[in-house]
Amino acid sequence: MAKVKYAELPLPAFASFLQLIVNRLRGQIYLVLVAWLGLTLAVGLVTSIPMYSEWAGYKALLRNLEQSNEDSNIPPFSLIYGYQGSSGPSMTWNDYHKADQQIGSVQQLGLSLPVLKQVKYAATERMRVFSSDGKVEITGQRFAFVTDLYPNITLVAGSLPKPWSGRGPVDVLITQYASDTYTMLVGDLYWLSTTTPSGQVNIPIRIAGVWRPSNPASDFWFYPPEAFNSMVLVPEESFEAALRNYPLISYATWYFAFDHAGIRSSRSQQIINSLNEATERIRRALPGAEIVKSPEQALVQQKRQVSILSITLLLFSLPLVALVLYFIWQMAGMLIQRQQQEIAVLRSRGISRLQMVFLSIGDAIFLGVAAVIVGVPLGLVIAQVMAWTRSFLDFDRLPDVPVQMLGESWYHGALVAAWVVPALMFPAMGASRWTIVSYKQERARAEKPPFWKRAYLDILLLIPALYGTYLLRSQGLIGVPGLTEAANDPFRNPLIILAPSLLVFSLALLALRLLPIVLRIMAWVSKYTRGVAVIIMNYLSRSTYSYTPPILMMLLTISLAIFTASIAKTMDSYSSLSARYSTGADLKLVYTCAGPNQFGGSSQFPGQSQSDCAPTDYVYLPVDDYLKIRGVQAVTRVAKSDTLVDLPGGDTFRATFMGVDRITLAGVIDRAWRDDYAGESLGGLLNRLAYDPSAVIVSRDIAQQEGLRVGDRITLTMDDLGTSVKVPAIVVGTTKYFPTLYPQDGPFVIGNLDYSFDQQGSPYPFEIWMKLGPNPDMNGIVAAAFDAGLVVSKESPRSIISSEQSTPSRQGLFGVLSIGFIAAGLVTTAGLLMYTLASFRRRAVEISILRAIGLGSGRVATLLTLEQLLVVGIGAVGGTILGIAASELFIPLLQIKTGRYSGTPPFIVELAWDRVVLVDLVVAILLLVTIAVTYVFMRRMKIFEAVKLGETV
Repeated sequence: MAKVKYAELPLPAFASFLQLIVNRLRGQIYLVLVAWLGLTLAVGLVTSIPMYSEWAGYKALLRNLEQSNEDSNIPPFSLIYGYQGSSGPSMTWNDYHKADQQIGSVQQLGLSLPVLKQVKYAATERMRVFSSDGKVEITGQRFAFVTDLYPNITLVAGSLPKPWSGRGPVDVLITQYASDTYTMLVGDLYWLSTTTPSGQVNIPIRIAGVWRPSNPASDFWFYPPEAFNSMVLVPEESFEAALRNYPLISYATWYFAFDHAGIRSSRSQQIINSLNEATERIRRALPGAEIVKSPEQALVQQKRQVSILSITLLLFSLPLVALVLYFIWQMAGMLIQRQQQEIAVLRSRGISRLQMVFLSIGDAIFLGVAAVIVGVPLGLVIAQVMAWTRSFLDFDRLPDVPVQMLGESWYHGALVAAWVVPALMFPAMGASRWTIVSYKQERARAEKPPFWKRAYLDILLLIPALYGTYLLRSQGLIGVPGLTEAANDPFRNPLIILAPSLLVFSLALLALRLLPIVLRIMAWVSKYTRGVAVIIMNYLSRSTYSYTPPILMMLLTISLAIFTASIAKTMDSYSSLSARYSTGADLKLVYTCAGPNQFGGSSQFPGQSQSDCAPTDYVYLPVDDYLKIRGVQAVTRVAKSDTLVDLPGGDTFRATFMGVDRITLAGVIDRAWRDDYAGESLGGLLNRLAYDPSAVIVSRDIAQQEGLRVGDRITLTMDDLGTSVKVPAIVVGTTKYFPTLYPQDGPFVIGNLDYSFDQQGSPYPFEIWMKLGPNPDMNGIVAAAFDAGLVVSKESPRSIISSEQSTPSRQGLFGVLSIGFIAAGLVTTAGLLMYTLASFRRRAVEISILRAIGLGSGRVATLLTLEQLLVVGIGAVGGTILGIAASELFIPLLQIKTGRYSGTPPFIVELAWDRVVLVDLVVAILLLVTIAVTYVFMRRMKIFEAVKLGETV
């Protein structure tokens, strides 16, 4: 029988190749699954960012379009071209028809978008309306047509007009307003008359019908329905026939409303280009035509925001992606270690190194395809979670536009897999060079230091890490194209994550460089002890590099988890505190008609002017009445006004006087207070006002500037009731900050409100500040405010915080940090468990020998447990120290721009101790799991199975 060549059976050979790949992967199924998990996670993380950015850009597009359409009924994504006689001469029907051919339909515009509305309108200048005998001028009306009008109107009288045949009067429609105002009834005959350069033009008309809009709020009305009160409307055919020979068309409008559901940033430029091309064609065909309404600017902003957000979040996620890549690399290394002897045997039996490389590529491609299939849908889930993010690890399923998978998402997933797959291939390519003989020889040699140690990568990485730290300290930004103008926004400055992550990584490697020295010292000390400590320390000091990967993984994951959690907590707390500082209370009832010297401008509501108000509008209700409303926990009175402060030496300065009720104020603003504002508690500060009715607390800046001290007497010139009054006061304390008072606005003085009332002769309007509990009765609060001549202030901590939480850059950052925290936990869990199993199997022979020479299984288990405890302890303690140090070093450098003034209130670092405890608790649970696994393996292990001519099973 002739020998069949391999090349003659390509399909069976390929099937055998696939079967060999599957068998190799099944042989190490747990390590393969963990490596696949890491690869899937990497695909999901990276593909989620374009999806989220596109969602955020689409929301921004809708918001911008809605803001531009606040005064009209037209849909957000609308396009209106218009021509007015003031911008050019009146045109004939032929001129209009030429322009209409350029713009009359979406197809002519070149916009491939679904159309919701398409309306055309043309009109003459106002023509004089005469009675049928031509003697009495009734009014002036435009002769006009509007397409698609009839489905949007209701006939009050008469019928729809018929197209004009060229004989007799032209049937027209008029509005009910025009009919009632000018007594123009159905069936009446009139003349429309105007003068042109060629002579007089007279058009006979008959009132065929009277109409009103079916729905005045309909998106059909590109002009308000009232605008048609001065028009007689006819069918387009009648308009053409009546004006064909006269240059009377002075107004023309083309209105398109598009379905914006499918608009993504990738199409924005195409739509913008089509709009620009269409505009140029229209201007050539009809000089003077202009865009009245266009989504172009909103599309430009959408495209720019998506680009900036994608770049920013990708940079923010780099440390997390690098961590996942390192995890995949380690899992691949562990997988190759398990397959090393198998590879060496195959090489010794004739398989070439190139064939082994192809086999490794096949393994990697198999895992990559599987990761993309699951990772891209996972990316959609992650993007949706990011869209639901309110704060760090705080999610809320908001009724909003859902995140959608992009057409490019599968391409993005394949691209990520193509970049990550080499991490699975390179270890196998390195292992394929050994035959069974060279492999045994290599194992017999001393353990070689890892590449990063031999290349001094830890030292080299310190250089960019320290430079990044310098940039963050000195400039606060990194030169990323398109992001530098937003460098003051921490939610758009990736350096706040990149610099600390790089420094943590370099310090972790540096610590691992020093770890062998420390372990050798500990091994030397352990020689003078008894028990298993000698074995443990000798093994660890001699096999340091085998423990480096899990320790490094724990150092990085724990430190970055603590750092990111602290960043999130600090930003979240500061945003909340800043919102409360700016408002002072949970809810404020403000007087809409502030007096001539009161700070009431911010409370002035639209539609109400100062002249509409009188002092009698204000009703001085007892504040205790508000406490009867459900959900109101505390109430206080506050009044701010301008005052002139006279110092003992004769100097003066202007200041804001804040009159307060010292007894009730603390219970309302306690959530907006921090003791570092004044160097003492809020209660202690306000108790100073009890020293004397005239006691005041002054801003620390002006006290230091003017040399004011406690006990100094000053005079306040106040005129809240319109008459200047000299009010004596005594300084009892100072404070740097106080809720709603900003040092940047100038000096301030805090005093007793009742004392101010007494000195000026009577009360003057004040605000009601409230502290609310859960589920307050807002209707009751509004009613009580109305009775007192007050209104509920639109500014509240809840509204400010809610607005900030919905900011796309903030949502994206906190979403990335939250997902990163969870991903770090998964990576740490999987990596530690796999390391424990691999370590136990690798040392099976050594453990069996220890048991064979008489060491009991309990003591061997204790040895392994203490060994794991020491390794995990080094990683956990080191990671915690690095995370806390990075937080203390870098978080103060954040340039958070929130509130009225940056830096007020002062920014302080808040370490996420609850997350630190959570991370260490997770590590402790993992340690217990690994101990349990160790004991299970010890009970199931049989010495005669583990020891076979010095090989491991």
